[in-house]
Amino acid sequence: MYYILLGIALGLVLYLFDKYIF
Repeated sequence: MYYILLGIALGLVLYLFDKYIF
């Protein structure tokens, strides 16, 4: 369970970083 939540959190963070970079 924690791994799934952690994966989603990391995905959102990477998505936000992508938006900020571009």
